[in-house]
Amino acid sequence: MKKTFRIFKILIFVLILLGVFQVIVSNQLANAGEKLTQIEEEIKILEEKNEGLKKEIAVSSSLTTIAEKAEEIGFLRSENFLYLTDEPFALKNSY
Repeated sequence: MKKTFRIFKILIFVLILLGVFQVIVSNQLANAGEKLTQIEEEIKILEEKNEGLKKEIAVSSSLTTIAEKAEEIGFLRSENFLYLTDEPFALKNSY
């Protein structure tokens, strides 16, 4: 009788330890899930900002925008063009 009572006590102790362990692990998983959710939200916000910046870069680097800014700072359109021909433009050294 004492032997079964001792085994019963050990079994109860092991079950309590397993219950405590399960609570600890569940708590850690919940915290990890919350952190994961926060990180995913930050990723979403950064991706949206990145898309906005890509659009801003596209608008700023368009030829129309560049031409307008060039006019604003005083650049003028040239009407005189100089075209290079296929003629050689360097002399050959004869050493």
